[in-house]
Amino acid sequence: MKKRIIIWLQIILIISAGSFAFAAGLKSHTSRDKPNVIFVIFDTTRPDRLSCYGYKEITSPNIDALAKDSVLFSRNFTSVPLTTPSHASIFTGLYPQNHKVLSNGRRLEIRQKVLAEILRENGYSTGGFVSTSLLDKRTQMNRGFDVYSDTMGVIRGANNKRIGGGKKPAEVTVGEALDWLKSNERSPFFLWVHLYDPHGPYSPPDKYVRGGAPDKSRIKEMNEAIRRGTRNFLKANNLDGNAVIDPENMKLVNALYDGEISYADDEVGKLFSYLKQKGIYDNSVIVFMADHGEMLGEKDGCFGHAPFVYEGALRVPLVMKLPGIPPGKIDSMVRNIDVTPTILSYLNIEDKDKRDGISLLPLIENADGPRPEYVYFGTGPIEPPPDTAGKPPRRNGGKLGVRTNKWKYWRAAKESFLFNVEEDPGENSNLAQSSPHRIEELGVLLTPYENISVAGEEPKKLDKDRLAELKALGYL
Repeated sequence: MKKRIIIWLQIILIISAGSFAFAAGLKSHTSRDKPNVIFVIFDTTRPDRLSCYGYKEITSPNIDALAKDSVLFSRNFTSVPLTTPSHASIFTGLYPQNHKVLSNGRRLEIRQKVLAEILRENGYSTGGFVSTSLLDKRTQMNRGFDVYSDTMGVIRGANNKRIGGGKKPAEVTVGEALDWLKSNERSPFFLWVHLYDPHGPYSPPDKYVRGGAPDKSRIKEMNEAIRRGTRNFLKANNLDGNAVIDPENMKLVNALYDGEISYADDEVGKLFSYLKQKGIYDNSVIVFMADHGEMLGEKDGCFGHAPFVYEGALRVPLVMKLPGIPPGKIDSMVRNIDVTPTILSYLNIEDKDKRDGISLLPLIENADGPRPEYVYFGTGPIEPPPDTAGKPPRRNGGKLGVRTNKWKYWRAAKESFLFNVEEDPGENSNLAQSSPHRIEELGVLLTPYENISVAGEEPKKLDKDRLAELKALGYL
């Protein structure tokens, strides 16, 4: 009898253990079905300045490590080289003409739900941590976020009024994100971390400047020369930049820009380390990307990004870590507007709204899968300051174009540009005059985008405080 009781107890223990293991397995499976989602977006970052994209300097060891676990897209493009409109495109999957945010500081007021709203409806805790006032709550980029940190340094507005604005360094933003994570690390969560540091003026901490940090006055002088050249470009409505930096000082510009990327990479490394320490990393979707790129003296002295649609301003990094999908590299052309549809598709979340972007999941899972055939792009006017009311915007006409895998075409105020980017990736030979038939073909493709375009906006006036912020950030 005693022996029989022992046998039954053993059977019960085995069944209990099996049930526990099944429950644990079910829990683990459920967790994998609803992974955390993390977006790390660097402002103003070119892919060719990241080590994982082949840059000879070691600027991004933490992003490089992420890339080894991820799918890296070698040819990803933004539709607009401006912070607010580009982020609106990332999180709506829409071109600027459809989400209506056509210049910096504008409000996102469309009815379509943004990624954070959709994820929150599906049980995600949501936290957003941004580093520039161009993404503050006034722009409605906080839609869908339970917590949204947008407190910046102080800028003086009209009549010396103290207003919120400006920017903050990566260490502050990442620190805020880590504090939030400590209270929200139970799955699932959606975290967005935006780092502004690579944006000009370039002034990284000394230890990140290759070759040693020079005198601060020299750094200030270089940044002023760049800003002055860009300002002259805007006032004159020239087609090419005119900031003249000699070769020796260009080494400093490059070292400063690279240093900003290295500093931001170091700080985001703290976030990745925390995720790994807490066992969160493996079950997290992590997207690293940039809103737009930066011109660094190409095309006869073009610096900055807002007025330009060359490859340096529009081509941006995109790295996606998707649990269960092996790492790899995709060379097909893709777009920032494809990221939100891809994440929703990966999470098996139904999207009831229409998007311009498409899911890249079929392409990721099958090299012959569908992929984007073109990307629209443009950059347009920022209205004049109040004291020039009634005068034409300094950036009249803007630029509007379309890019396919082989061809890139845009219209500017004074002339058209056509490049065979497959054979001429540096955009050195303008074929507009010699290839009218090609322009006609691409013009037909561009027509749907012209109805409401970035370049064609007649914007309402921004208030004086917003204009003060834009001036402080180098846009006016």
